[in-house]
Amino acid sequence: MKREWLQKKLETTDYVTLASEELLSCGLVDKTAERELLEGLAKGPTPGRWKEFIRTMEPGEELWYYKSPKETWDILSGCAGYAIVRKGEVISSFTSMRS
Repeated sequence: MKREWLQKKLETTDYVTLASEELLSCGLVDKTAERELLEGLAKGPTPGRWKEFIRTMEPGEELWYYKSPKETWDILSGCAGYAIVRKGEVISSFTSMRS
């Protein structure tokens, strides 16, 4: 994951909230499917892995959303997810989407 892919500093670490916002913003689901999506995300295996990822955060670190450039998605090598940033450097990442 490249530092220049960082797009948005996040104020929450709640995976269900972040994932539903990500899927809605990408157009992968619509508002009418959001409730089902939230229920599925809360029950799936990812929240456990997410909790492990977030547990590694230390005071002063930031959580950012990242997404690779459009050209990587066009050639089916795109990815998006979340990164823990310390003093401007990415120290860990959690991939939530791949093309």
